[in-house]
Formats: sequence, structure tokens, C-alpha cells
Amino acid sequence: YSLDCENGIENAVLLKPQTPEMLLEEKQFLIEKKNLVGETVYTDRRGFQFMIGQIVSNSIKYSTEEPQLSMSLQHMENEDIFTIADHGTGVKSYDLPYIFQNGFTGDATDSRKKATGMGLYLTKKMADDLKLKLEAESQWGEGMTMRILFPKVDLSLTEDFSQKTSFDADRRK
Repeated sequence: YSLDCENGIENAVLLKPQTPEMLLEEKQFLIEKKNLVGETVYTDRRGFQFMIGQIVSNSIKYSTEEPQLSMSLQHMENEDIFTIADHGTGVKSYDLPYIFQNGFTGDATDSRKKATGMGLYLTKKMADDLKLKLEAESQWGEGMTMRILFPKVDLSLTEDFSQKTSFDADRRK
């Protein structure tokens, strides 16, 4: 499926009973979307929305007093890179290599009390299942950046990419 990137974040965060969208509003997140208008990536819609939902949920859970979230899409020669960056608490450098492991919760500080160690593990598993790469970068006290790397798709090899799944909340029914 092809996914229209502009409004997909809204659809992704509408998947849970108490949606991250409501929490984003409650915590007064400043959300910046760069280079998403009219952009498309090719992947499974629900899988991608699950991944975004987990990443945004972590951004909310570990946000600071002035929460910010930035989302962008960058086209490279061999891949497209969807980036979600926050200005939350971040991850300590010695914990970063383990964040995708099942059950890993990192430092046992107050902000990690509600951590189960499942969210990023399942996000990584979904990325692997979809043949996507997932990368994380963080500075403790400054935030976290997650990148989802999509391989370039040669549409000339496919017959039917006509079903387009949009991130546009108005089209979600």
C-alpha cells in the first residue's frame, strides 16, 4: 500500500482508547511536520500506524515541561527516511543499544516506572516484519530521534499500486 504521509500521524494516534492525540493536546505538545504534504511511502498501513503510535506514546511518556515533536520525510538515493524527534528526557548512552530488546526498561528512575519494555521491542519487530529499518539516536536530557527507513520501491515492477491509503483524518472512515 502507498501511504500519504501528511495526515498519517493523526490516523496512527487514533488507534488507542485514550489516544496519544488527546495526550499530545493535554500536555500541550508543539508538533512540527516538515516535508509531509503530498509525500508517499510504500508499506503496510496498520503496521506503520502501530509503529508511529508506539513512538509517539514514548514521546508523550518521557516528555519534559516544554514538549515538542517533529516529524519529517527525507528522500535519499536508496531509501526514504521518516523521522520522529522529541525534546523529552532521552535515553542514556549506555542504554541506547538495548532499547529494542524485549522487556528492557533502562534506568529505573521515576520517569521509567510505567515502562514495560514492550513498546519499542514490538515496534522493532514490526519494522523487521515489514522489511523496514528502525534507528534510534538520543542524548540524555535532550530527547530522542527515531528513524524509519523505507527502501525505494520500483513501481515499474508492480501492476497494482492503485489502492492508496491516506493519513488524512477526513478520509478515515
